[in-house]
Amino acid sequence: MQVLYAFIAMLLIALLSLTLQRGVHSTERRQIVNEVATQLVGVGIDVVEYIGRHPFDAQTDTTDPVVQAKGFPFVEDPSELTPPGSFGGCADYYSCGDIDDFHGMNVARTVDGIDYSVDIEVEYVDDDSPETASATQTYSKEVRLEIASPHLYVSSRDNPITVVVARVFSYDQPTKE
Repeated sequence: MQVLYAFIAMLLIALLSLTLQRGVHSTERRQIVNEVATQLVGVGIDVVEYIGRHPFDAQTDTTDPVVQAKGFPFVEDPSELTPPGSFGGCADYYSCGDIDDFHGMNVARTVDGIDYSVDIEVEYVDDDSPETASATQTYSKEVRLEIASPHLYVSSRDNPITVVVARVFSYDQPTKE
């Protein structure tokens, strides 16, 4: 009888140990996924900050001689800004002149030996409701990045970890005196 009790006790300890190991494994896995997501967001923030250092639009680019000839780049009406159908068209990431030039680009980044892919979309959004896309020019543009890596996935390569980073840039409308 004591052998049976000893066997049952060992079985319970084994089950308890297995349950504990699953919990530890699950926690470690969540921690790794969170660290990877943090890396993805970091890559996205670097890219969106780079884009944000560019002029809002070609019509507001103070380094452009045509805009300089007009004086201060005052855009009285959003219809003067680049039409949505004309977004994109940059030869490469480093030759873009303003925010909407980045539209449609895919940028490759490598950080700490890990390759990342950043898809960039730019669209006008409603000035008063920036979560709403606009089919016409407004004084606000949303830059939306989708960041992923072929090396970072959950369970299988068909399930990559993807993070979306978005930021709205607005044209500061100066007032005429």
